[in-house]
Amino acid sequence: MEKGRFLMPNVFFVTQGQAYWFEERDGYIWAPNPEGAIPYHSDRIFWWNVEQVKSGDVIIHYAGKDKGDISAISRATTDYYDSPITTELKKVSEAGIPGVADWPHKGRRVDCAYVSLRNKMPIKIFKNIILEYKRGKGGHSAFNKNGGVCQGYLYELEKPIAYAMIKEAVNENPYLQEHQFIIDILKTLCLERN
Repeated sequence: MEKGRFLMPNVFFVTQGQAYWFEERDGYIWAPNPEGAIPYHSDRIFWWNVEQVKSGDVIIHYAGKDKGDISAISRATTDYYDSPITTELKKVSEAGIPGVADWPHKGRRVDCAYVSLRNKMPIKIFKNIILEYKRGKGGHSAFNKNGGVCQGYLYELEKPIAYAMIKEAVNENPYLQEHQFIIDILKTLCLERN
């Protein structure tokens, strides 16, 4: 990095489903490393995206429709690193759930400082902004053509969508203003809009 140059943190959207509870508890995100797959030319780009996360990046956590939709915002405290599958994730993998069964035991991990949302946010309240700003087909968006969440794991979030989600999270959960990284990313995203 050039001396004195500011790099804006990226904002990512992670879909965790049943893994949310223990990943939040232990402070990380983790994705399998598909053996033999070519990075960024794989149908599992959402797993390879973990390699893009840098310390200081912001992550919006989607725990799934039945578990509270958007449930937390975190700050990455590490860049990604190689990590074996955790005990809990191994149990999830061995449960035979479609899309999860037989995950490789090698993967990538990012440690995160989670801030849970007391007032969870349903994804449907962002449908209009998602439909307006999501990347087109092949653009690797976290969202489908109807504004719902895609099957996958981790996606870089489009800036207008990130701004809307973080702003609404702060409106619904005023205590988030006590977390400087949330205020900083909100200000930065606001400047990007102007």
